[in-house]
Amino acid sequence: MTDRTVLQQNLKRLLDPKRIAYVGGRTAAGTLERCRKMGFTGELWQVNPRAPDPSRHVYESIEALPCPPDAAYLAVSTEKTIETVAQLSQRGAGGCVCYAAGFSEMGGDGIGLQAALVKAAGNMALVGPNCYGLVEYRRRVHLWTGETRVPFDGPGVAIVSQSGALAEFMTMEQRSVPIVSVVSVGNEAVVSLEDVIECLLDDDDIKAIGLYVEGLSDVQRFAQLAIAALQKRKPITVIKVGRSDAGQKITAGHTSSLAGAAELYDALFERLGIAVSYSLSDFLERLKLLCHIGPLAGNRVASVTCSGGQAAMLADRAECYGLEFPPLSDNSRTLLEEKLPRYVNVMNPLDTTVGPINDREQMRVLFDAMAANTVDVITAALDSYEDEDAPFGDEMIMILEELSAAAQQHSVPGIANSALVEGLPRHMRERALAEGLVPILGSEELLSAISAGVLLGRTRQQLENSGPRALELATPVHLAGETVTLSEHAAKQRISGWGLPVPQGAAVSAQHAISAANDIGYPVVLKALHPTLTHKSDAGAVIGGLYDDAALAGALQEMTARLSVVPDRFLVETFVDDSVAEFIVGVKHDPQFGHAVVIGSGGVLVELLMDSAVLLLPCTRSDIERKLDELQSAPLLAGFRGKPRGDRGALIDCIELVAKRVLNEGHGLVELDLNPVLVRPQGAGVMCVDALLTVNQ
Repeated sequence: MTDRTVLQQNLKRLLDPKRIAYVGGRTAAGTLERCRKMGFTGELWQVNPRAPDPSRHVYESIEALPCPPDAAYLAVSTEKTIETVAQLSQRGAGGCVCYAAGFSEMGGDGIGLQAALVKAAGNMALVGPNCYGLVEYRRRVHLWTGETRVPFDGPGVAIVSQSGALAEFMTMEQRSVPIVSVVSVGNEAVVSLEDVIECLLDDDDIKAIGLYVEGLSDVQRFAQLAIAALQKRKPITVIKVGRSDAGQKITAGHTSSLAGAAELYDALFERLGIAVSYSLSDFLERLKLLCHIGPLAGNRVASVTCSGGQAAMLADRAECYGLEFPPLSDNSRTLLEEKLPRYVNVMNPLDTTVGPINDREQMRVLFDAMAANTVDVITAALDSYEDEDAPFGDEMIMILEELSAAAQQHSVPGIANSALVEGLPRHMRERALAEGLVPILGSEELLSAISAGVLLGRTRQQLENSGPRALELATPVHLAGETVTLSEHAAKQRISGWGLPVPQGAAVSAQHAISAANDIGYPVVLKALHPTLTHKSDAGAVIGGLYDDAALAGALQEMTARLSVVPDRFLVETFVDDSVAEFIVGVKHDPQFGHAVVIGSGGVLVELLMDSAVLLLPCTRSDIERKLDELQSAPLLAGFRGKPRGDRGALIDCIELVAKRVLNEGHGLVELDLNPVLVRPQGAGVMCVDALLTVNQ
């Protein structure tokens, strides 16, 4: 069993070594030489039994090294890796990078090889196998399979990746992202992604952390670390793959990660204030903004461009990211109409056209008015040519200076952006940073990066208001034993005992259906009960709107003739005929996440619209309200096309009660599907008219 405390100590030795050993032949020698050229000032040794030369610090064996290395890079075959790791561990090495593949990612015999590798490592911080390694620019540490970039002393960002090649691609960026540390964790045989995060949280120079994730090995621990990162003001952003069936198959054969349910990961990251990216461009620009600006107080943006087309595109796309371009105040609008040329349309986003960009005074007034307009961030488009002497070069520098001055005067974060990712050359990015601005490349990336800051700000505020418990996850319940799916009638009896509203009804034979209907009172709905009829509407096992004995008798005859199975019994229930909207309220269980509540558009629309949201547990009433408002069907509750307002409060009560019951009865509950939950007019409540409940025996 690995001692996690000792492992963390050894991981810190690995990331900040004084002595490094490179084990292997030509590849090891080349990696050592790159570390030397990078400027590492500690001791560098090579272990190569085929060509030992102690005078050149090349040794025959690990035992022959002058002392235990803090770090080692293994460029040996899969077969030799386990033996070499055992020797390093016995020698007292801090950690090592295992480049070789052929372990658990291959399945079969590879799983056994990885188990032997873990045993050989003991408490040594082994990164990999099947990884590119790590590079630490501040400390000039190169334990990396590829080339490296010009060292950067920080402070800056760290990237932790479950893909080695993608991590290397990110080190090639030309975006002025202040990368100071990159770790490719590979199969995570010993050192996990969570271990690296924990180590980075203690590093004062790391201002933000970027993650490429295929799957998390410990969701609970990750959540605790993400909360700690919020408390230490170290933002995290992530790329999460494995969302599609094809993506899940690739990740399973890549680093043997469990991709997991995409909607659960999305809910987890949102809960923790972690923005999810779907492209490297988005990811790197978000990481840059989070490093330099961090959380934003709100979603209000002021934007200045010299292109009406770009202004229109920003305005069109802002809503997709939950951002707002607030209208200018009367004072700001009046001032700008006086100072700017008459052909400038004074609004937000504002298109200056080409004229004012030559006039410093006009630009000063413009940025001052925009920044004073109660916004949370101000941006200006500064697309420039690569050549500093090209047209508009001086004007762009002047605009940048005035943007910076206004941002500082009004204590508003400032962003220098470009329409295209190629539109902000290095000299402009460096000048922006020197002026206290963040250079963001691309219009879409701009909105995406700002939205990441907004999410972080909202979550940080929740943490400050409610404490860390508001973000923590419930301990997942691991289900064991056989399961059974209750009949609809039995399921409704169970949830009625919880306090959920269900229609009055009776499960009876065909001969007693009319008698039951008269006891209940018309109108009624008729449903056939049989273990195979879980989706009754699809099978034609539901007929509603029955207002008298004759209608019910006809429905019994029609349903019996239609069904391919003989119903055990029939369920006769009160028919609800005044609903204004249908929703689904469900519970699902995942081995990693435990139970989660799912809400969405209900009835037959649930699969057609794919309109749903996930609530991880525990959840608050405000969490439920926010997720409910995000649904496409939410406007139905406010009254739609002449229909009355729905009882939104009663629906929230229903969801909240389900969430609480799951926490209380988690060990016995496998799955719950209340579909539809009919929302009645304001004050009339809701009704759970169908229920599918699977329990653990």
